[in-house]
Amino acid sequence: MQNQLFQVIQGTSMSSPHVAGLGALLKALHPNWSPAEIQSALMLTGLTSNQYEREASGDSAADPFDIGGGRVQVTNAAQAGFVMDETAENYLTTDPELGGDPSTLNLAA
Repeated sequence: MQNQLFQVIQGTSMSSPHVAGLGALLKALHPNWSPAEIQSALMLTGLTSNQYEREASGDSAADPFDIGGGRVQVTNAAQAGFVMDETAENYLTTDPELGGDPSTLNLAA
């Protein structure tokens, strides 16, 4: 068996720790921001142009469902002039299993 000298890892499992680290950096820079405001800053300042999805037939332009919040741009997020906030109580009251409506949350989309 050959020793593996490096490994290429990508996808959601790798983006999660990177975004968590960026959230910690933003919290240090903006200690009064809530977790929802940090998420909002990252999502509202993400790069959404020139994104592509892989298909069996080759690369094609990604649509909003492929892109999500875009590619994180922490410099832009750190300078966000507008962030959205939401409370834990509002998340609980909008739980659909308890008769709530999640579309009423004030979230970046």
